[in-house]
Amino acid sequence: GRRSATSGTDTDRFVSKVGDLPTFEKQKQRGGGGGDCEDTASEHSQGTHVSGVSEMVDTMQSKEQKQQAKAVVKEFVKGMVKGRKMDVMAPSGSLWSCTVSISRNLDALRIKADSKTQNIPLKTVDEIHAGTDVEGIETPLDELCATLMLTTENCITFRLNDINDRDTFVMCLLMFCNNQK
Repeated sequence: GRRSATSGTDTDRFVSKVGDLPTFEKQKQRGGGGGDCEDTASEHSQGTHVSGVSEMVDTMQSKEQKQQAKAVVKEFVKGMVKGRKMDVMAPSGSLWSCTVSISRNLDALRIKADSKTQNIPLKTVDEIHAGTDVEGIETPLDELCATLMLTTENCITFRLNDINDRDTFVMCLLMFCNNQK
């Protein structure tokens, strides 16, 4: 008997709130009641939404970025084929001014210091490191350094004018080196 009575009242209660119970619970989750629940839920849904948007933005930007990158590379090549004054950092940390140029085929770097010229075929460049993140060398690097690790187990560190210059140098050389492999 007791069972039917409770099921009766439960059913009544359930029926009476069936319209607003779900909305009420959702509001409670969104409002103060289930604050934690709500945060994770909304962050999650926003996250998905935002990543979708950023992917769209990425594809929209990539055309512009590619054009920009092409312009940057073109400018870099123009300057490097002519030869540009750059600083090479010695293992002691002292800077040597030299003229660095790239071959017209974009397959070798030429470094002129005083009367000496050194050619570095890009296919001998094993790795290119930006900044201080280089293991196994004694050169006191800073953020403006770009270090070429060669297959001959030598390395050469250039110190550039600013971060943009360094990034452009590293990006372009990486591209040219990858083309040689």
